[in-house]
Amino acid sequence: MLAGLVILAASAVPALPIVSGTSASATPVPVVKPPTGGGAITYQTFSVNVGHLAAMGSAGDMIEGAALLPRPTGAFGMKNITFALVDAHTGVPIPQMDAWLHHFVIAKIGADDPACPGHKMFGLKVAPIVGTGQERTPIAYPDPYAVLVPATESWGGLWHVMNMSDQAMDVKITYTIGLQTGANQSNTRGLTPFWADSYSCPGGTTWNVAGNGGPGSVETLTQTYTIPNDGIVVGDGGHLHGGGIDLVTKHGDGSILCTNTAHYMVGMENMDGMIESISSCVTHDTVTKGEKISVTSHYDNSAPHSDVMGISVLFIWFGKQPAVPVSNTTTTTVPDPDSPAAVAAASVPAVPNFTG
Repeated sequence: MLAGLVILAASAVPALPIVSGTSASATPVPVVKPPTGGGAITYQTFSVNVGHLAAMGSAGDMIEGAALLPRPTGAFGMKNITFALVDAHTGVPIPQMDAWLHHFVIAKIGADDPACPGHKMFGLKVAPIVGTGQERTPIAYPDPYAVLVPATESWGGLWHVMNMSDQAMDVKITYTIGLQTGANQSNTRGLTPFWADSYSCPGGTTWNVAGNGGPGSVETLTQTYTIPNDGIVVGDGGHLHGGGIDLVTKHGDGSILCTNTAHYMVGMENMDGMIESISSCVTHDTVTKGEKISVTSHYDNSAPHSDVMGISVLFIWFGKQPAVPVSNTTTTTVPDPDSPAAVAAASVPAVPNFTG
């Protein structure tokens, strides 16, 4: 089912300022003449019912699903979003150890996927916006940036959840959005989510790591993508599964834009589904139209890992800033009155200026 619904975006994403990552790009370009911004941030929480999960190892201990999703009404700018897997009856968050959130993705329906143009499902274009996996990383965008959502935009969702405990549970996924209802094109720089997969285009198809490389071996997969317009990357988040080491996203010249590193629960390193967090990068790095960026996933290949993913999500403002202001400083030097030039000038009589 996942492969068939991958249009809604496969598992994953970013988290900007919450967990620091590695950005080896040059010194970030300055923000020049930023717009005023969309005003105060308010918060709204929505949920999608996953359903009943039987105890681990029983029939029905895993659910995959897809549906239209609720969203704030009207036009707005999304400044941040957090995710949680909760008990459907009490609303209490379910610990990461008890349930494996393979992925939850929010995508807009009827829009072209900027990373993989022409991507369709059931005859409809669908472009991923945001999502999360077992890492459940929050996402936030710095001023003056936000994901601008038109009033008419429809959202669809895709999810895959597995019970990892010996107790049955009824599950909901919640997502809390920090939004600016006053955000628009004139006061906010609108971000485009650019989902770059190390395995396939469009992103989201899973694959299996054979695990036959011996101790210390690493499987490496790389895909290259074309940047459609000049712009600035303000953040890069990654999604990996158990066995994942990191994702490395590079500029066309080979310089590193971001490295997203997987961190595991203590004592459960490289076990499927046991990732605790994945680092992300906050940057302000230019990309150019036609540039070929690459995303590379690294997985442990000393043991098999099934149904893995490798997705780098870049949040890009496609636009050009004004030129950096140039300071015109004038230095005035007082002449020496005893210099030969000053003495000669003093001997020339002044020419009167008559008016009237």
